[in-house]
Amino acid sequence: MAPITDTKAVRRLAPEDVRVGSYVIPMGEVLEFLCRCDVVPGAIVVRRFEITATDDVRVYRVVGVFLPYVHVRDAHGAHATLDLRMLRLGKVPKGLGKLVHQSLRADKRRERKGKKK
Repeated sequence: MAPITDTKAVRRLAPEDVRVGSYVIPMGEVLEFLCRCDVVPGAIVVRRFEITATDDVRVYRVVGVFLPYVHVRDAHGAHATLDLRMLRLGKVPKGLGKLVHQSLRADKRRERKGKKK
């Protein structure tokens, strides 16, 4: 595999811009809470908080798009369906996404060979 010499940043992706074949990575999760409003007695409001993704961040390849859901596959072949109403995705440059998937698959193959011996 050739090294990536192109240094592009991961950019936030609008849900309507997600395309099959793109490489994406979770950048944040939106949490919603019902809260009492002190300004208007008895009123309940929805508060949204965005939390930056830090756990189990993986590069996914988009397999299918049916908004607001996206069907993805990780480098190990595991499939998942992501809800874009509660998840913010970033677009990974194609060369980098492909490199990550290839290297993780190669690591998994080496791991399997080591177990067979």
